[in-house]
Amino acid sequence: MGTLSVPIPTVAWPAPSPEPELESPVQLGLTDVTYPDGSTVVPDQVLKMGAFVYRLSGAGEEIWNEADQEWQAVPADMSSLASLSPLPLTFKANDPRPWQGVLVAAGQKDKLGADRYTKAVGGLPRYRLRAFAKAQRDGAEHAGLSGVSPELAFLRSADAQRFVVVFDTDDTTPRDCTRARVQLKDPNLVVAGYLEIRASGREVEVASCD
Repeated sequence: MGTLSVPIPTVAWPAPSPEPELESPVQLGLTDVTYPDGSTVVPDQVLKMGAFVYRLSGAGEEIWNEADQEWQAVPADMSSLASLSPLPLTFKANDPRPWQGVLVAAGQKDKLGADRYTKAVGGLPRYRLRAFAKAQRDGAEHAGLSGVSPELAFLRSADAQRFVVVFDTDDTTPRDCTRARVQLKDPNLVVAGYLEIRASGREVEVASCD
């Protein structure tokens, strides 16, 4: 099998958030994939074109297995990797990045019902992508895998807002909470001060943070 030259996929999300938000889609783009002789792979030659999603966590690096709906160990060889289903990239003619796709994090679950993508805490988990292509020309198959994309450390949309209410149960779930904090952040998204109300002891705290 011949080897394709596959560029690193680009990732983009709505400004001005410094990192992608779980609630917003990440746009993927890929420039031309080429054969060993430098000619461009065209859509009618494509057998598979997509991007594999990798997760970096305390358990090391894993890859998303769409068929089994779970994170698994990264395959050791190209043939095993090629058996997996990547996030699809579709062709858009006359575009500098003709192969495009969308990574949607919000609401995605694994086979056990747990969130597939989660907010980064202490820098983990982080996600990155590698584009994969498989094509056939003149009866011969070719495949290739790109280098890694820039890493993604997801935020919740509230993390990018200057005014927010935080609960001790979950940032978005006030049910059964025992503490609520109203906080305001400066332009660098550093907490400037807060008002916290606690059900235990009926306590109220007002703080200015430096």
